Amino acid sequence: MRDEHLQFLESSAAAFDAGFMGEAKRMAVSLRVLFHDTAQSHSILAQLRERQIPMVDTSHPYNPANLASHHGLVAMMLTGVESARFFAPLDDRATAPRLTRFGRWWEKDIVIKEGQSGKAYTRRSLVLFAANKDGGAHVDTHLDTSFEGLKDGSGIGWTVTGFSSQTDGSFIPDVQAHSIRQIAYEVSETYKQTNGPATSQPGHRFIS
Repeated sequence: MRDEHLQFLESSAAAFDAGFMGEAKRMAVSLRVLFHDTAQSHSILAQLRERQIPMVDTSHPYNPANLASHHGLVAMMLTGVESARFFAPLDDRATAPRLTRFGRWWEKDIVIKEGQSGKAYTRRSLVLFAANKDGGAHVDTHLDTSFEGLKDGSGIGWTVTGFSSQTDGSFIPDVQAHSIRQIAYEVSETYKQTNGPATSQPGHRFIS
């Protein structure tokens, strides 16, 4: 079952990279099945007793002193000379990935923060919003306004100015989708080497 959902992640990631943005919701569903525990159900990771595994962590750490919005899993790029967008950098990052204990990686580290006083998202809360509220496995007719702000870009607040094909001041959208893509990459990297949990390797620092 674990390997099946890892394959689902790989397939959805390939489709996402080909331009099918909605695949982020499919990735969120598989991530939820792999990692999310409730009182009524246990995740695949819990059933396999792998909740103590170190996870590959590519995020830029959140700094509470930073007044700007934080999007620690993704970067921004200019696309040609007419627009800008978020993207998942996968392995193309300036700093080496590190290994982080699962509990901290999944439900403690902040990966998105909407400005100084806005809502903060961990990997867990981001995945659950996409899977449970935004059509991954369920559609909520009253989508949280904060999560809607991630989708349309207003929550993060970065704007595009001076480009001919976009209205000056338009927000850069979909930080949540590209962040989920990067989470899927981290999970794939965690299991890729031996079809099991990652172990400390050169270039991986362990963070408890």
